[in-house]
Amino acid sequence: TGLPSCMPNMPNDVTHAELVARFSSLPLDFDPGTDWRYNNSGYYLLGMIVEAASGDRYADYLEAHLFGPAGMNHSDYETSATPRAEGYRRNGDTFSVAGPISMTQPFSAGATASTAPDLIRWQRALVNGALDPPDAFERITSDAVDAGGGRERYGFGIGMAELGGRRVISHGGGINGFASLLAYFPESDHTFVIRANTEGFNAGGVLSQLTRALLPEE
Repeated sequence: TGLPSCMPNMPNDVTHAELVARFSSLPLDFDPGTDWRYNNSGYYLLGMIVEAASGDRYADYLEAHLFGPAGMNHSDYETSATPRAEGYRRNGDTFSVAGPISMTQPFSAGATASTAPDLIRWQRALVNGALDPPDAFERITSDAVDAGGGRERYGFGIGMAELGGRRVISHGGGINGFASLLAYFPESDHTFVIRANTEGFNAGGVLSQLTRALLPEE
């Protein structure tokens, strides 16, 4: 998504080969194992690995191993034809409909649609060991080691930090016309889901306000 070719091509359907060709010949940002950086291209490749290892389409794999077991009946892998709420882009005090995007572009880096209750179902299934493997929550909340030998505040696809003196495990997301955030406070066992149909919405700011208003002071 940081490449100049991303934005102009967002409305166009692409194959895996076409998308990967955009970055496969570029030099590495750093030597493997020496640093870490959030990267949508990496998540796209991970989805391709899931398909190759399982023999299933990514959408079918999600249904069988995530949506079904977690009881997420209102979640799916989107296609460009999937009905969805209208998403907007804010420009000062005015709003306009966000630019179109083909869901073949984000693929496993962002083409999953869900509801607030379903996201809580996923979070509870993960924490309670109801997904395969049962220790998935412990695995994805393991810290990554950075190049300097310290500890990154990011595990296998999830962020770990403190908010108001409380440990919080969370992740936000954004795509054309939409923003979201899911946050879990393990000590008090509270979960917050924030969703907005406005691009760039400050979900983190809303989470800070909610925790101050609703959670007991530490």
